Amino acid sequence: MQFSKTVEYSILILAHIAKHSDQKFSSTVLHQALDIPYKYLTKLVTKLVKAGLIHATKGRNGGIALGKNPSEITIAHILEAMNEPTHECRCVLGFATCNPDNPCLLHHSWEKPRALIDTMIHKTTLEDLLLQRTPSL
Repeated sequence: MQFSKTVEYSILILAHIAKHSDQKFSSTVLHQALDIPYKYLTKLVTKLVKAGLIHATKGRNGGIALGKNPSEITIAHILEAMNEPTHECRCVLGFATCNPDNPCLLHHSWEKPRALIDTMIHKTTLEDLLLQRTPSL
């Protein structure tokens, strides 16, 4: 499974905010720090706010901050906020008609890895990602 750029950027935004949880950020600061196109970033922030993953307040003391504890935000929550599927259901070989009734050659071999990916998406939290983070976060 490969995440879309939208999900990748959303994870970067959330990780950056969580890493600096003592601060609030403007969209401009996030844009500069993460090198995400400004208009794209503001659309992602809007979706993350609607999902309750971040809070955005206006005014002099306003800014963007996490809406939940990093241990409560899973990759599945981020995928849902971005309207991305939370279950890997595509055929590993790319066939449109691959299903249990009409399986491709790898369908049954792919069941275990698919289940592992599903578990990772639903169990891995933002906190887990921060604990494993690379210097680029």
